[in-house]
Amino acid sequence: MGLSNLRKRAKPFQSWAQGVDSRPVRLWVACAFLILAILIGGGSRSDIASVPILRAFAVPFGAYAIWAMPKGNLNGLGRPLCFLGVLACWMLLQLVPLPASWWSALPGRASVFSVDMLLGQGEIWRPLSLTPTMTWNSILSLLVPVAAMLLFAAVDRADFPRLAMVVIFAAVASAVLGLLQIWSGGDHFLYFYRITNNGSMVGFFSNRNHHAIFLACSLLFVGAAQRSAMLSTARAPAKTLGLTFVALFLVVIIIAIGSRGGLITGFSAVIAFALMVWPLVLRGPAKDARTRRGRASSFMAGDGSAKLRRAAVTILPLLALATLAYLFAVSGQSNAISRGASLNYASDMRGQTLPVLLELMRTHWLFGTGFGSFSPVYMMLEPDALLQQEYFNHAHNDWGQMVIEGGLPMIVLVLFGIGWACLGLGRLIAIAWRSRGAIAFSEAVVLATAAYILAASSLGDYPLRTPSIMALAALLAVGLVRATESAKVILGASR
Repeated sequence: MGLSNLRKRAKPFQSWAQGVDSRPVRLWVACAFLILAILIGGGSRSDIASVPILRAFAVPFGAYAIWAMPKGNLNGLGRPLCFLGVLACWMLLQLVPLPASWWSALPGRASVFSVDMLLGQGEIWRPLSLTPTMTWNSILSLLVPVAAMLLFAAVDRADFPRLAMVVIFAAVASAVLGLLQIWSGGDHFLYFYRITNNGSMVGFFSNRNHHAIFLACSLLFVGAAQRSAMLSTARAPAKTLGLTFVALFLVVIIIAIGSRGGLITGFSAVIAFALMVWPLVLRGPAKDARTRRGRASSFMAGDGSAKLRRAAVTILPLLALATLAYLFAVSGQSNAISRGASLNYASDMRGQTLPVLLELMRTHWLFGTGFGSFSPVYMMLEPDALLQQEYFNHAHNDWGQMVIEGGLPMIVLVLFGIGWACLGLGRLIAIAWRSRGAIAFSEAVVLATAAYILAASSLGDYPLRTPSIMALAALLAVGLVRATESAKVILGASR
């Protein structure tokens, strides 16, 4: 009797486990992992205590995504998943021990081999990577983007706007935390990471540049949500007004953060936001027969008021942004505009280290030094004039660092990834163009601008080495596949 009761109680769970009405569950699980990645994945250092926790959670989350994956949801994602798989394989190959005669013949290894001989170490078999433990750390770092991509792929296309809203809410919370951080005078209690930009608005991140990049990408999601709300048949003035304030708030915080790269990427996000929203604002409400009857005497219906409205929505935002920029420029707070105006690239650390980076790229472009090995490899060639108390943990040029650490195989992989992204974006833009903006316009603007932001910021920083931005990039990759597929279906059905 007890066994039969147990079987009866197990039936509801069995029905749920078989995928009955699992759509909301898949959405909530994906949102939970995205929030977790943003909250504890804002640093790129390998010794951050929260990083192993996030990676440990990525395993069961990813396993659930595979188990709950609806049929056909992985269509189109084979190439980005293959990219991550091949990258992991190349990292593992860098850990295979090589005979001393082979290893010593590799570029840049002669000095280490000479030290081995002087110490009487004999002919030690060594892996291609100069820092095997850091290469293992790089392999484990791929758990987050793989789990994120699988989780987002399991979410239905119709639920993607909710994932975007999670990013928007997280961006607002991070911006508010950044304000509290500077208002508190740099109180360590409000900073999530021990090694961080103290006294700066870093939010949920350890690096203010990464915070600004995240807010710039989030501004794109705000623009897409704003456009969707304005095109919706169910008018929601409160939502539209709220998103407008969120957009202005994010722009102000991006300026105040003090990141020069964030200012450039933020400017790109503002332009994309304007492309999505301003044409609808300037066009005004639809003038159907019911609207003309109901608003014939309205102030907004006349030709003169229409011109006034167009002038207001064009000039006032620009005037407000210019005023805010001036106030930040003359204030005592270090911000992106004041730092950008005083920039001297020749005296900047990135400019001073460029010759060393070029030399490392020229030496190690074939096989690489091993993923995660940049810092000790840089120290081997670091000029005396650039010696300082702080160490150079990354190249602050991720394109160059990928060549130094990954060599020719990494170059081929990166070209493959760029080609896949450009092909997908090209198809999406072509579909949006053929449909005259009726289909996939917001997706094309958001994805193309986000890709530019991540690529451009990688010239002077390393955003994609941060787990939370890895998860955001995974969301963009899945969004690109989903947007292209759905746009093709809609465009084909309309013919």
